[in-house]
Amino acid sequence: MTHKVDGIYEAKGLNYDEALHLFSLKAFRKDYPPKLYLNVSKHFVQYANGLPLAIKVLGSFLFNRSIDEWKIAFDRLKEFSERKILDVLQISFDGLHETEKEIFLHIACFFNQEEQDHVIEILDCLDLYPKIGLRVLIDKSLIKVHSNQLWMHDLLQEMGWDIVRQKCRKELWKRSRLWLCKDIDKVLTSNSGTKAIQGIVLKLPKPNETHWNPKAFSKMHHLELLIIHYVHLLHEPKHLSNGLRYLDWSEYPSTSLPSSFQPNVLVGLRMCYSNIERLWKGTQSLKDLNLSECSKLDRLPENLGNAKSLEKLDMGGTAITKLPSSIVNLSNLASLNLKDCKNLVCLTRTICNMKSLKDLNLSGCSKLDKLLENLENAKVLEDHNTCGTTNTKSIQHFTGLHSLNLRDCKNLVCLSSTIFNMKSLKDLDLYGCSKLKNLLENLGNAEGLLKLDAGGTTIQELPSSIVLLKIFKSFLFVDVKGHHHLNHGMSASLFI
Repeated sequence: MTHKVDGIYEAKGLNYDEALHLFSLKAFRKDYPPKLYLNVSKHFVQYANGLPLAIKVLGSFLFNRSIDEWKIAFDRLKEFSERKILDVLQISFDGLHETEKEIFLHIACFFNQEEQDHVIEILDCLDLYPKIGLRVLIDKSLIKVHSNQLWMHDLLQEMGWDIVRQKCRKELWKRSRLWLCKDIDKVLTSNSGTKAIQGIVLKLPKPNETHWNPKAFSKMHHLELLIIHYVHLLHEPKHLSNGLRYLDWSEYPSTSLPSSFQPNVLVGLRMCYSNIERLWKGTQSLKDLNLSECSKLDRLPENLGNAKSLEKLDMGGTAITKLPSSIVNLSNLASLNLKDCKNLVCLTRTICNMKSLKDLNLSGCSKLDKLLENLENAKVLEDHNTCGTTNTKSIQHFTGLHSLNLRDCKNLVCLSSTIFNMKSLKDLDLYGCSKLKNLLENLGNAEGLLKLDAGGTTIQELPSSIVLLKIFKSFLFVDVKGHHHLNHGMSASLFI
């Protein structure tokens, strides 16, 4: 059985009028609050935010109490959630499988209102089977998905926080998760971390200097998840947990990871905008490696191929000049991003044998003279601004290509006729190819073509064979003088 999160529809919370009516029935046994209680009733209803269970618990608790007791209760509620509400809500949590409980607590503490796809990637690195777990949480109305964003009700999130805090109210270092800046700073500055801590996520809105102890992570032997953004350390870390499965530390201060770090179980590593200059010898468990904008990194280790599980490699904006020949051993690599690698002068020929490669981005690689002629397995290619490429004859070998992006290739003067013989091609972007004067007559052979953008070229007219494109959907055609041209003989919808 397969489980999908996309397209799930859940019952919506009560609107304001419905919520006020339900609250009144529980608090007053009437359809509407008495005038004396109306304003404070509205405060309670707003607090419950449409959650029927919370409305019922609050209304029942306030029944037959004085207005002064109501006001005191609301002031207390703002600081300490009503225990009965959390106890009732926890019934749903207690019925979950252990992995589903972990997912719930991760969302409550770290990922509420985060993009669903990204959270799934992280939870997958933690071996929590997120697609199944999220389906269960949605079915139990513990989370919702809106526009690909995970959303948890405020009271449910407070329940999650409370479950973590129950383990130890005062001793932060004995909790499984740390998510508040003041708590994280206290533990890491005092070096009071313990093996109880499994996850730390700190995403500051702006850069901030900290005085964390260099050995702050040395005792966190069970730390699996570590995400640090916008933290400027005055002392670089001397230790990292060998139990880390997902590490995301943007602007990491050191030129390398600690020498004692053994990433044998590391699955995801993101070190964007960091000072990293060299990597370790590799790990077979790594699936996602993102070192984008690490401008001091000028080479990848020759034994990169040992990371045989690697599926995504992002080196965009680094100073690398070439790829190691061992990259051919990455039999699972599907995405390779080399965007804006301005020192990259060549691609290793062994890359041609990577049958799993679907997405290759060479945008902005200004020193790359030409593309290899037999990258036949690539599905997506972006080749912006590559210099010296005056024709595209080598493209004939991209038999599995779905999307071809040659945007702003200023030296491109003609297209190889083989381009339009590629049956799988769906999207062709020629925007900004200012020296390109015409499209070849065999355009109609590209029977799978859905979209063609020829804006900013000097093409004056379309070949008549375009009428053969039965499923063609959109064509943008703007010459260098700013005129728009459309072939009016097409039956498919067009847009400019």
